[in-house]
Amino acid sequence: MINYRKASAEDIEVLVSLRILMLKEGTELSAEFEKKLAENTRQYILEGFNNQTYQVLVAELNGEIVAMSGLTYYTLPPNDHCPNGKTAYIGSVYTKPNYRRQGIVSKLLDITVEEAKKSGCERLQLHTTDMGKTIYESYGFEYSAISMAYYPFR
Repeated sequence: MINYRKASAEDIEVLVSLRILMLKEGTELSAEFEKKLAENTRQYILEGFNNQTYQVLVAELNGEIVAMSGLTYYTLPPNDHCPNGKTAYIGSVYTKPNYRRQGIVSKLLDITVEEAKKSGCERLQLHTTDMGKTIYESYGFEYSAISMAYYPFR
């Protein structure tokens, strides 16, 4: 039976490993870049857990974490799309390949959204892959044309 729970500091190495696996799907990473990603991810998770700006929900089977979903909390100025400005970014949604298409992410998404609501978030944002697009659309996520991004160091 799948157990769903909040991740803790004891899970950090597994969470880092799963995030690296997620990022490597369809992309080759050099060993040096992968090491840098792992170090930065570890630090990000630890700092986020400590200051309560990041939370990870996991699905566990027989003591093994088989899927995860992260929530990054932040506040923007109140606006017409989100009157209190409280926003959560859903990221690092990943399921190990052998456990996909079993409804695990659907349940994990339910829990993730409820956690964000409990935190007072009035907007949830995410980016999706083609693989995840259907589940998010069926959940009610909509495409947005209200933001742009700039990457000054590319």
